[in-house]
Amino acid sequence: MKPSPHILNELETTPLLASMERVCVFEVPAGYFDTVSKAIFSRINAPQSPLITEERNYLSVPPGYFENLSSQILNKIKQQEKQAASDELRQLSPLLYSIQNENPLTVPDGYFKNLPAGILDKINPQISKVVAMPKRMGMLRYAAAAVLTGMIAISSLMIFNRSSQEPIKERVTESGVV
Repeated sequence: MKPSPHILNELETTPLLASMERVCVFEVPAGYFDTVSKAIFSRINAPQSPLITEERNYLSVPPGYFENLSSQILNKIKQQEKQAASDELRQLSPLLYSIQNENPLTVPDGYFKNLPAGILDKINPQISKVVAMPKRMGMLRYAAAAVLTGMIAISSLMIFNRSSQEPIKERVTESGVV
């Protein structure tokens, strides 16, 4: 394979990569492809192992299995019941055995008597007194703002009209338009 000039240019920018030896890391042993086809055909044509060719019905059960199944299960349960439940609980979890007849989940006394009233208080808040706020001369403020806006508009019109008319008067003489 020819080295690409682009790759060589990139390698020159990093001296560490440029100094490394260029070796193909993907190698196959000598004569590999000469013998690989023979190895594959020998595995295809090999006789199958007796475990695979032996025909077994894996979904079958021994004769009489279901006739004795219930009695076998009950015998195993009876053997395990010989130990008392409290002894088994003591062995499995000492903490559960210590709170055996005690209810760890309690509520305060009278909780359910006061519950509906508390819910209704939260849903229907108490109506408070409405206090009217004085208007503080709202109309007077609007009137003052309107007068001020009018004065600014009129004075700006007078200023702009005067500045645009004066140059025209200078250009116009009694004899005509210059």
